[in-house]
Amino acid sequence: SNYNIEKNAYKVAINFYASGDYVVSKGGAAEEFELSGSTYTSKSGSGSTLTKSGTLFTYTTADGTVALFDAAINSIAPMEANEAVITEVTGPGGRKIFYDYDIQAVSGGDEVYLKSVRNNLGYQLKFENQESEVWAINNYFEYCDPTGTCSPSAVPYKHLRAHEAPEQLVCRLLLVKNKC
Repeated sequence: SNYNIEKNAYKVAINFYASGDYVVSKGGAAEEFELSGSTYTSKSGSGSTLTKSGTLFTYTTADGTVALFDAAINSIAPMEANEAVITEVTGPGGRKIFYDYDIQAVSGGDEVYLKSVRNNLGYQLKFENQESEVWAINNYFEYCDPTGTCSPSAVPYKHLRAHEAPEQLVCRLLLVKNKC
């Protein structure tokens, strides 16, 4: 599935609307689910499923991609995820992407900032200063705590291509051969 990831990550979230629908947003696409009792039913008939156990939502697409969303983490800003934020995606081939957050309590709710995006191959994008700086790290050579501070030798990543948006950078560095 196509998981475009912005540094604010608000496009990969679950939101609940007054209509009673739960909407899983991923990239520029969204899928609506209706809750009846304890069963979430896709309104699109795409073959995707949505389940919830405790605070954890599991969204599974028809191709076998599994995305986990944590309802214990929701945000008034800047992520616009009133129900849950994404914490992990596992592709059909086993490649995993993990999302780590910085949560700041403010009046009216929490502000949630993406702290890092990393994969099970050891690559990581680390966001600092409320996402204004980004580091690209190969944890095989130099470990960087996903929610802590990087070592002084980690260098900010400045090789954005002129036409490249932040979510394309994430895709290029973490997903390498997968299409985003």
